[in-house]
Amino acid sequence: MSEAATVGDRSTILRTETLTKRFGGTTAVDDVSLSIDAGEFFALVGPSGCGKTTTLRMLAGLERPTAGRVEIAGRNVAGRPASDRDTNLVFQDLVLFTHMTVAGNVAYGLARDGVPRAERRSRAAEMLATVGLEGFGDRDPAALSGGQKQRVALARALVNEPAVLLLDEPLSSLDRKLRAEMRAELRRIQDDVGTTFLYVTHDQESAMSMSDRVAVMRAGRIVESGPPESLYGHPQTAFVADFLGNANLLSGRVHGQRAGAVVVDAAGGRFPAAVGEGRTPPASGADATVMIRPENLRLRGDTFAGTVRDIGYMGAHREYAVALDSGPTLQVRSGDNGDGVTVGDAVGLGVAAAAVVGAGADG
Repeated sequence: MSEAATVGDRSTILRTETLTKRFGGTTAVDDVSLSIDAGEFFALVGPSGCGKTTTLRMLAGLERPTAGRVEIAGRNVAGRPASDRDTNLVFQDLVLFTHMTVAGNVAYGLARDGVPRAERRSRAAEMLATVGLEGFGDRDPAALSGGQKQRVALARALVNEPAVLLLDEPLSSLDRKLRAEMRAELRRIQDDVGTTFLYVTHDQESAMSMSDRVAVMRAGRIVESGPPESLYGHPQTAFVADFLGNANLLSGRVHGQRAGAVVVDAAGGRFPAAVGEGRTPPASGADATVMIRPENLRLRGDTFAGTVRDIGYMGAHREYAVALDSGPTLQVRSGDNGDGVTVGDAVGLGVAAAAVVGAGADG
């Protein structure tokens, strides 16, 4: 394995520069530049058709870039086949070899690389223990549950100790409960083995819950990237604000400034709003698009006045659609019973927190 390019006390294990892929007259991936650190859990997320899977296939060597550079562990591999890259890929559709035992599946890549039989058995058993399947080596893959098959596929991809493990929607075929369990397991396994994970998904919840950093794609380009908390709490664009969790987006005007925040007039209300990280506070009188998360609105308050149009019971919380007297409809999420609020009730809303978003609603 080649040494990664070191920057200070951190190392970059995977880097792309102006990576582009065109299919005829259609540009699927447009000028994508990424830098991922060794040992990082990195998620590439976006809506269907945004180019994330094509990007992954170029990193894996299954698709040749039209232009750009791919470096893995400091080595340019853009024109090299999949077999000549220090990566492994876990596909969305699990394909286990039915004519082999679980251990045989895990050791398949080792056998292909000429690793002696005794070492293959030892490393396969060790990796099965790492993914929580100790003692499963002699079992038939057909007898495994969906989650167990996913763990076997993961063990098979990790046993060769790749520099980067590429994961293409690996949890999409699992039900909600099992998907939540596997998210926690994937993060634990990644922490245990220390391998860099690049996880591609359209599932925002999975990306946000597991990753050290997230990059959001739209129409072939990276729109924003950063830690999940930063992207959720202080998105730089309206698209990311709405894609990573529901967002109420209001057009308003800055009334004035307050310590660490601005005061905004929007939708008939006046309230303080935090300024997005790294952004210069807009001047008084400037137009601003304000993001308010549903959980940052209170059903009792005096910032907005409106009428409850719909209530959704979600188990741990309720979601309310409140049509404001000024026109917009806001989504409100409350963990209590809403103090008996019902459809048709007039309510006042308070703002617990908000963030100014520097782009328009189509940003």
